[in-house]
Amino acid sequence: MPRTAALTGTPGTGKTTLQRRASEAGWTTVDVSELARAHGAVSGRDEYRCVDEVDVRKLRSVWRSELPRHAKTDRVLLVGHLSHFLPCDIIVVLRTSPRVLRQRLEARGYPPAKVQENVEAEAVDVVLLEALEAGAPGGVHELDTTSDAPERSAELLLAVLAGTDKGHGAGRIDWSGEVLGWY
Repeated sequence: MPRTAALTGTPGTGKTTLQRRASEAGWTTVDVSELARAHGAVSGRDEYRCVDEVDVRKLRSVWRSELPRHAKTDRVLLVGHLSHFLPCDIIVVLRTSPRVLRQRLEARGYPPAKVQENVEAEAVDVVLLEALEAGAPGGVHELDTTSDAPERSAELLLAVLAGTDKGHGAGRIDWSGEVLGWY
C-alpha cells in the first residue's frame, strides 16, 4: 500500500466526494488548494477563469516541508487537480464523460468559459497526460466516475490504493467517440 497517493482530475469529477470517503476509511487527506493558500504558494488570481494561480514549484517545496508532519501517518491522500505534481507513490486520476462533466459544472454555476475550458481539458486527457508525465512508482490509474455511485467509486479508489485492483491502469478511458460527435 502506498504511503502517499495523489487523487486528481478535472474539476467536477468527484475528488471532494471521494476525499470524504477515503478519510472515513482511515486515509489522512490533504486538500492541495488549501495547502497552497495556507503556505503562500498562490501567486495570483485569474479573474477571467475564476481560479487561483499556483506556483507549482513552491507548492512542491511546501509539501516536502510538510512531509515530516505526516511521518507517523501510513496513508496520506493528496487531493486536488494539482496533486499529481507533488511527490507521491501512486496517482489516481478521476475521469468523467465530457457531456456529464458539462452538466455538473453548469449545475455548480461555473461561468460558460470555465465550463468549456474544463470540458475540453477532460476530453483531451490534460490531467491524465500531466500525471503520466509526472509519474509515480506505483503508477497512474484512472477511475471513470461518470455513472458509478459515489460508494462504488470509493470502493474502486480504495482497492486501487490497496493494490488489490489492477484493472484501472492509465489509458483505458477514451472520450474520442463523444468528442467526434461535437463536429
